[in-house]
Amino acid sequence: MTPDRMRELADNLQSQIDNKFADRNTNTPRRQRQAASAALDGLHLERTQNALRWLADASEAGTVPACLANIRTKKALHDLTRAKINRSGGYYDAGFETGEPACDSEAAHVLWKALAANQEERRKAERLRRALDDARFAGIPGYFPTPASLAADIVATADIKPGDTVLEPSAGSGALLDAVLAATPAARITAYEVSPRLREVLELKGHGSALAGSDFMDAIPAQVFDRIVMNPPFENGQDLEHVRRAFGFLKPGGRLVAIMSGSTLSRTGRRWDDFRDWLECVDGYAETLPDGSFLKSGTSVAAIRIVVDAPAKVAKPSPTELTRCGLQYVIPGCEKRETETLAQMDLF
Repeated sequence: MTPDRMRELADNLQSQIDNKFADRNTNTPRRQRQAASAALDGLHLERTQNALRWLADASEAGTVPACLANIRTKKALHDLTRAKINRSGGYYDAGFETGEPACDSEAAHVLWKALAANQEERRKAERLRRALDDARFAGIPGYFPTPASLAADIVATADIKPGDTVLEPSAGSGALLDAVLAATPAARITAYEVSPRLREVLELKGHGSALAGSDFMDAIPAQVFDRIVMNPPFENGQDLEHVRRAFGFLKPGGRLVAIMSGSTLSRTGRRWDDFRDWLECVDGYAETLPDGSFLKSGTSVAAIRIVVDAPAKVAKPSPTELTRCGLQYVIPGCEKRETETLAQMDLF
């Protein structure tokens, strides 16, 4: 093969590579395995593409190692770029590349060493993929990752400006954090996540420095955030408590945007009644999300989006005027829509 022919073959592989790395539905173990298998194929094809380009450059420079001098076909090169796959994870595990060539020959090892630098980013991506796959069906309580399109919508509603401080109280696998930084790279993010498995995912995504702690509900409220975006766990009404507590972290004039259970507006019971009274009290509003908003995350759960803006100016009434309303102190009668001003106060 001439160098030009090698480069032509490499370019022709791009459409196959793009197809293998294309987004796929992974909401069941079977579909997840199919997507993972396609990604492994993509890694192999991309490695062959890089090998063809490297060999073309080496041929022109006269630096082709002797053990690779007799490579004459793309298939021969493709065989050398095949990786060992560890498939010890069970039936639904597509496996993962070990980082070693499947062919234990001098030619394969020399080629893999030459390509090592080009493979590092893909290896990182593969580690992240496996961590996400492991988390998806690990039975983590309350974990249903926010689909990317919904995360982008939530972030757009939050209207985050460069330099804003942004809190994600239950970061999960980082979908909302990803969306924040995609929309506003200069935002300053802070996150909490209680699951060690999901904290590992956040580390792999590069969000490790944003982690301020594990359990957000143990954090001391302080009004320091310009924006809060969140998708808290729905089980047993946890979202009610999380949202009201998060509001205590919001600066005057800040905005909170949260995804909540679809039953929030209709379920009966004191906690739900109190939440609706509180939402009205703080002039928040709710919108029903489209049916199937979480299908990509493996659930058909109904959900709503709530938006709450903190008052720009905060009144400071005397303690004798106050009554406890969840995690905020409000002037008596606020829940009945009287004219008094909501008073946000640091509880500690």
